[in-house]
Amino acid sequence: MFVDDLLMFSLQHPWKPQHPVSLLRRFLTDFISTPDLICDLHDEKGRLVCAVLLDQVNNPANDACLEILGLRADADKTAVISYLIDWAKTNVPKHRSGFQVGLTDDLVPPGLVHYYDTYVMGRADLNGVVAREGSKIELALLSDKDQIYDVLCRSFAQNPDTCIPEADLWKKGFLESPTTRFYVWREGSQILGFTTLDENEIRTIGVLPEARRRGIGEALLGHGLAEVARLGHECCHLTVAVTNLSALNLYLRAGFKTIETHKCYRMGLS
Repeated sequence: MFVDDLLMFSLQHPWKPQHPVSLLRRFLTDFISTPDLICDLHDEKGRLVCAVLLDQVNNPANDACLEILGLRADADKTAVISYLIDWAKTNVPKHRSGFQVGLTDDLVPPGLVHYYDTYVMGRADLNGVVAREGSKIELALLSDKDQIYDVLCRSFAQNPDTCIPEADLWKKGFLESPTTRFYVWREGSQILGFTTLDENEIRTIGVLPEARRRGIGEALLGHGLAEVARLGHECCHLTVAVTNLSALNLYLRAGFKTIETHKCYRMGLS
């Protein structure tokens, strides 16, 4: 019941970036080692903010991730963010080097350092989008989870914006969400790349380093766009790190335009 209450609050008072419900639920359950890593702050009017400090994910900086899930519209955002940063500093597990959080420039308390930026990109016109014929893309099977996880880890090993859950946790949720669809590029028995869709969002495109520059990423993107159109959506969106120039150029060539920029900050802790 407690998790359901937090989910409802987060949906009613969302904080960017907005995540699908299935992922929010996993933030509050699977991706934390203890419920003490949930911050549920109240004032005289009721619940004020819901945040979680993810420590069961891996990234190049070895950081935990402070995810603000919901914040009431009438809140003093500067005061609440300062509270959350102090709370995170106190609660970061000892096996993590610090923590990361996404904020706008006007909400950055002292001590945080700008780490990276991401673009939210969108393509509004999906008329006439069809999957490329003759590609080796197919719907993923449950038995593909080990290979897909390997592609995920190897594809994004050096990406600062990517947080990957531990293997058992990631595989536990594979194909569990009713809105998430995985597609793979398969050659023989080997998966060389994959893409993940959630409603009208392309969440991930990963290709093994040794299989790049063969057009696999472009084909996966085209297939994702075609699926979004087939499902009846009028637009598609995705997120990409500003420094990921190869992916950024791929999306620009495919007709995506930048909608907004999200900034990530971090604090290292000794």
